[in-house]
Amino acid sequence: MKNDRALIVKGIAGLGNRLRCVAAAIEYADKTGRTIYIDWNDGMFLPEGMNAFNEYFEIVDFPSVTKVEDLHIASYYPTVYSDLPMNSSIYNYFEKRQMENRLIRKGMHYLFKAAHEVGRKNDPVDNLVCKASQIYQSFVLHPNLQKKYSDSGKFAFGAHLSRFIDADAVIYCDNIPFYHSDTMVKHIHMKKNIAEKVDKFVSKNHLDNKTVGCHVRASGKKCYGDMDRFIARLKKFIKENGIEKVFLCTDNSRIEEKFKTVFNNRLVTQSKYLPNINKGETGIHDYAMHSKDGELQKRLTEEAIIDMFALAKVDYLFYQFGSTFSEISSVYHIDRSRCKSWMSL
Repeated sequence: MKNDRALIVKGIAGLGNRLRCVAAAIEYADKTGRTIYIDWNDGMFLPEGMNAFNEYFEIVDFPSVTKVEDLHIASYYPTVYSDLPMNSSIYNYFEKRQMENRLIRKGMHYLFKAAHEVGRKNDPVDNLVCKASQIYQSFVLHPNLQKKYSDSGKFAFGAHLSRFIDADAVIYCDNIPFYHSDTMVKHIHMKKNIAEKVDKFVSKNHLDNKTVGCHVRASGKKCYGDMDRFIARLKKFIKENGIEKVFLCTDNSRIEEKFKTVFNNRLVTQSKYLPNINKGETGIHDYAMHSKDGELQKRLTEEAIIDMFALAKVDYLFYQFGSTFSEISSVYHIDRSRCKSWMSL
């Protein structure tokens, strides 16, 4: 039986980052002639063992499979995956190694991004960049597994993988992927039943007419700025542009109450469950995963997807700088010239 050349995309981090990673993986698979399989079985958005990607999204117009069993694979990169269970969280077996200083890490990220652009036209440069990237950020097997498998399993993040890996299947994951927005819009679509729920919510609340959408992340890994300044400038923007409704997407009940106080009947929100995030949890989906409540996971995931893609249909979008959630909304927005960070308003 002929072995397939495949790219297996492991889900890490949040919903926005995962969609970015899928887009980036499609571009890598296209360059390397591989069929793609998206593995979101790690338990973040649905109970562990259920593939959340297949539940809510689909790959279109690109070679892909929805079950890893449909692939014929004899060799893997990293090699240790020949012995590891496939549909499980990558963190069950690997730990992330990277520079601790966040600012330096960000700078290195963009440095390697520029270097990879050069590497696209020069194979030796591409290989050199990929090897160098593993020095400062990589995955390695947990120490207790290294002796068992006689392999550190060290391998690069997706954005830093070489294009010249011979293995049948390459494991791909990334928490700061490079991608092109056109790739995402063309190849990553919501499932029909989910898209219909988004359209129903938009139609019911008339969000596609004289509406400004805002995303504010303010729980877990917080990344919001001067909220009072933003609200004051948003009120001015609404008056100047004849806006009738404000659609707010947030993961924090206090932010929602603040907007209700200011915008009253103009405010539109989903009727969502907004939990109080426990110490150490990075957001509502991390909270739901730790709760072991499958129905809660499903509810929060579906609400998040409706928020994300409803934001793409409003007249004006003020996304949250530093959060990939509403970055995705801006990518799918009907007019990207009307999207900007609310911190710049």
